[in-house]
Amino acid sequence: MFENLLSAGTQKQILGVSLTPGIGLEAVLYDRNRNVALKYGRRHVDYNFSTREIQDYTQFKSALSDLVQELNIAPKALAYLVLPNVHFDFAEIPTSVKDDQIKEITYSIAQDFYIFKKEEPVSGWCNVANLDSTQKRLAYASFQKNAVDNIKDFFNDINLQLIGIEPSHTAVIRGLCSVGMLSDVLTKRESWIAMIVNVNSFTLMFFNADNLENCVEIPIAIKSYSTEEVYGAIVSAASDQLYSFSSSKLFIISQTDDISANILKNQISYDREIIDINTNKYSEKPIIEVLEAADFKKTNSMTLASIGASNTKVGDMDLNINVLAEEAAQYSGVYFTAPIFGTMVDVTAELVKTLSIIIVVICAVIFGGLILAAIGLSSVFEQKNAAIVLVGEQATDKNLCAQLEKMLDEKTRNEYALNVKNMVGTKRPDLAIAELLYKEL
Repeated sequence: MFENLLSAGTQKQILGVSLTPGIGLEAVLYDRNRNVALKYGRRHVDYNFSTREIQDYTQFKSALSDLVQELNIAPKALAYLVLPNVHFDFAEIPTSVKDDQIKEITYSIAQDFYIFKKEEPVSGWCNVANLDSTQKRLAYASFQKNAVDNIKDFFNDINLQLIGIEPSHTAVIRGLCSVGMLSDVLTKRESWIAMIVNVNSFTLMFFNADNLENCVEIPIAIKSYSTEEVYGAIVSAASDQLYSFSSSKLFIISQTDDISANILKNQISYDREIIDINTNKYSEKPIIEVLEAADFKKTNSMTLASIGASNTKVGDMDLNINVLAEEAAQYSGVYFTAPIFGTMVDVTAELVKTLSIIIVVICAVIFGGLILAAIGLSSVFEQKNAAIVLVGEQATDKNLCAQLEKMLDEKTRNEYALNVKNMVGTKRPDLAIAELLYKEL
C-alpha cells in the first residue's frame, strides 16, 4: 500500500534559477544521482552593476514565468535563486552567539558597505571554521531587503515556493562539487583556488580542502580593454593574490562571453595545475548532459551556479549561504508530492512517520485478527477432536466410525479420521448421542 502511494507521487526536485550578467536567467532541474540536467531553459534579463540589482523587475518576472511554462514546472514547486554577489565578507564571533544575535551582527556590519547606506540589508551566513573552543569564523552575504521582498512576491505570483536566495560565489563552488570536479582535491585534502570571472570583476576563493579560507573580489572594467589587453590586465591584478596562498590546483571559471578561460589559463604564469572551465560562448558542450531543452544551443553556456542552485546540499561541500534560511526551514523536509484522496500533498518526514505508524497499526489489526481467528479455529478443531476421541473411546461398532466420518467436512475428516479409527474401542456408544454431540459442537 505504501509503495503504491510512493509510486503515485511526483518527485519534489528543486528548480534551480540563476541570474548571471551577460548569460541571462537560467532555470534547471538537476538529477544529482545521474548528474544530468533533466530540463534547462534560459532567458535574457538585464542587471544593473552600479546598484547591484536586477535592472527591470517586470522583465525578470516575465522571463521567470516563461521558463516555468517552457519547462512545464508543476505548481507549488520548490525554487532556489542565485543572484550576482552584492556583499560578501567574513566575521569572527564567539561560539556562544545564537542565530538571532548573528543576524543582528551581520546586519550591523553590512551597513558599512556603500550599497547599504541607503538600502536595508538582509543576510545569510554559514560557519566556515572553528578557530578555537571560544571563537568561530562565518562567511556571510547580504542583499537589498527591498529587492528580496520583490523577488519573493514574484515567485509567489507564479505559484513557486521560493526556499532560498544565495550569492553566485558559493553556488558556483557547489556546482563544481556536484559535477565531480572537486573529488580529487577533497579526497586528498588539498588546498586549491577558484577564479570566477564575470562581466565587470573576478573573484578568487581560497580553500583548504572543503574549508573556505578567504574570498577576494577584484573589480575590473573588462569591456574597457581591447581583446589583447584584457587578459594581461586580469593576470596582473590576480598574480599577487594567487601566490599569496599555497595551493595544488587552480580552477578558472569564465561566466562571461568576453573572456575565454582557456586563453586566460595559457597567459597566467602559475606553477600549479590549472583547469579551465567555460560557461559562455567558448564552451563547445554543456558542462553536464541535458535531457530536455527548448534550445539545445543555449545549454553549452549552462553555468555552474545554476547547477548549484538546483543542488543545495552536497555532502562533500557544505557551503550554502541562504538569506531565506529561516523561511526555507518549513520546506527542508519535503520529499515529493503525492495524490491523497484527490489532493496533492507535500510528503514530509513527519507525514512519512505518521503514515508508517498508521500502516503498522493496520497491519497489527489485520494480523491480530488472523491470529485470533486461527486460535478460534484451532480451539474448534480441538473440541471436535476431543468429542471424536470421547465417542471413539466408547465405540465398539465399526459402523460408528463410518457415520462420524460422513458427518465431518472433508478437511476435518482428513485430519481426524485416523484418530477416530484408532480410538474405536471398548464400550458401545449410542449413535444418536454421538450425532448430537457433534452437532452441539
